[in-house]
Amino acid sequence: MSRPRPGSAAPRAGLNETTASGIASLFTVYICWGLFPLYWRNFAAVPPLEVVCHRSIWGLALLLPALCLTRLGREFLAACRDRRNLFFIGLCSAAHMANWCLHIWGSGRGRVLEISLGSYILPLLSVLAGACLFRERPRPLQWIAIGMAAGGVAVMTVHQRAFPWLALAIALTSAAFAVSRKHAPIGATAGLALELAFTLPVLGAYMAWLISQGQSSMGQGDLRMDLLLVGAGVITALTQILYNFGLHRARMTTLGILQYVMPSVSFLLGVYAFGEIVTPARAFGFGCIWAGLALYSLDGRRAACNS
Repeated sequence: MSRPRPGSAAPRAGLNETTASGIASLFTVYICWGLFPLYWRNFAAVPPLEVVCHRSIWGLALLLPALCLTRLGREFLAACRDRRNLFFIGLCSAAHMANWCLHIWGSGRGRVLEISLGSYILPLLSVLAGACLFRERPRPLQWIAIGMAAGGVAVMTVHQRAFPWLALAIALTSAAFAVSRKHAPIGATAGLALELAFTLPVLGAYMAWLISQGQSSMGQGDLRMDLLLVGAGVITALTQILYNFGLHRARMTTLGILQYVMPSVSFLLGVYAFGEIVTPARAFGFGCIWAGLALYSLDGRRAACNS
């Protein structure tokens, strides 16, 4: 087997390869995203779309020094000249905006359970995307693990007693983002900056309208709220960079299983921090998903030991 020459850079993981750093990055991100409701509940009096604006605008402001003072600026400009990069990053931005609009609409109407269900459906779509678009073929035990997780999702879907169109739309837009971002060969930081730049005209115009109407939540004399709004952009940018880093270092099938971490953390958070009621159907579905995750992980470790 050929080895890299001394002093040469380590080969980058391909679309179908998984690395330890990729798994660690994605696992950390999903834990953070699962805990985000503890932060977002500070914005009960702020319109959700305004929070999204601050997430994007301050996130981009955080990245600007890195683009101006490092080689990331050249990577950013090179990506802007690449039509293929622009196409896929544009898709990422569109999927991201649509996904957050769905979250905002559903949250405003109290359809939080259906939003959560969308997070559980998303990993199944990632596995399907891996098989159809990246020629990934799960092993037999992995198919069983995926089937167990699918069974848990099915139980929770039936428990909703209505066609979960909002959950499916959230899962589809999230999967579209992951697939599009995987096809854009641009680094995590420069890629995120380009994605946020795509949304800046729309969100900037909305913020300008809020300010002109005197309806902006920032600058009203509440320093704590101002800092929280700026912090929304900071934590979003940092976790998104880590997510993009891991996304290019993990197979879509592995990504699909790890995606169960975020809704499971949110589930535990809802029970122990927000006092939500655990119905038998939700408890059963939760158990099936974690059992599938455990089986998938054990099979992956066994395969690694035998290789």
